[in-house]
Amino acid sequence: MNIAWSAIGSVAAISLGTIIVVAILFGLGTLGMSRYEKTRAQGGSASLTVVGTGVAFVACVAIGLFGLYLTVFR
Repeated sequence: MNIAWSAIGSVAAISLGTIIVVAILFGLGTLGMSRYEKTRAQGGSASLTVVGTGVAFVACVAIGLFGLYLTVFR
């Protein structure tokens, strides 16, 4: 039985990178929500913050769904 160590290494590296990216995107999303609430409490408009927060969370969901797709259908 031969073990493809380079394949295991590349899967581990991609998994680690993906975890880091999702954590950063989720952190940016929660930071955006916090800034949105703060801006709305002060009476300002925070439409750009809402868009950025939405994009961050949608990207997290998209990455998660793509991972499920790879797991189930590949």
